[in-house]
Amino acid sequence: MVTVVPQTPLVKATDFSRKFAQYTTEAAIKGVVEVENHNRLIGAFLSPAEYANYQLWKARERQVSLVNELPDEVKKLLVEAKYGE
Repeated sequence: MVTVVPQTPLVKATDFSRKFAQYTTEAAIKGVVEVENHNRLIGAFLSPAEYANYQLWKARERQVSLVNELPDEVKKLLVEAKYGE
């Protein structure tokens, strides 16, 4: 099965700044508009829905902790934990 990914619009920074309202509408329809300067991606403009998805994703991002930095009571709970029950 082949999955088709919709192409994200890519616009030049000067066009983006001059036609901001147009690209706001386009982002609302397509989810995102990528912005480039001198053939280099410099950013992306997200629709409100995509920005909400991004915020949820960031909130769910895992926090990495080193075991030796954990409080003693947390280390004790990890040692005493029974997995698979």
